[in-house]
Amino acid sequence: MLRFFLLFSFLLSSTYGGEVTFGKPIKGHFTWFSEIGRGACGSKINANEEKFVAAPGYYWKSGNFSHDPICHHVCVEIRYKGHTLSVPVKDQCATCHKNHFDLSIPAFKSLEPVLDFVDAKNAVFIFKRCYLKDD
Repeated sequence: MLRFFLLFSFLLSSTYGGEVTFGKPIKGHFTWFSEIGRGACGSKINANEEKFVAAPGYYWKSGNFSHDPICHHVCVEIRYKGHTLSVPVKDQCATCHKNHFDLSIPAFKSLEPVLDFVDAKNAVFIFKRCYLKDD
C-alpha cells in the first residue's frame, strides 16, 4: 500500500495539467515572435524585450488560461547547439504543434543570434518548475 501511495505521489508531482511532464526531454524546434500586450497567462508581455516562451496549446488544459497550471511556476529549459536557456511560460502558441515552441526575440537571440534564421531545428525542451519574483 505504501509503495502504491509513493508511486501515485510521484506521478502526480511529475505531471502538470495532464500533459506537461517535468524533466522529460522533448525533441523539436523553435521560432520567434514579436508581441506586446497581455500573454495567455494574464501578465503583461513584451516579446521584443523580455525572455520567455509561448508554449504549444497542446500543453494547456484550462479554459481560463490565466488559471491554467502551466502558467504557475513552469519554465522551459531549451538546449540548442551547446547552449542552454531556461525561460518562463508566459504565453500560448495556439498554432504550434507539441514539439514547436515560440520564443520571445531576446530568448531566441540567446540561442540563435541571427533572426533571419527563423526556424531553429534539433532543439531539446524540458519543462521545469521555476519560481520567479513575479509569481
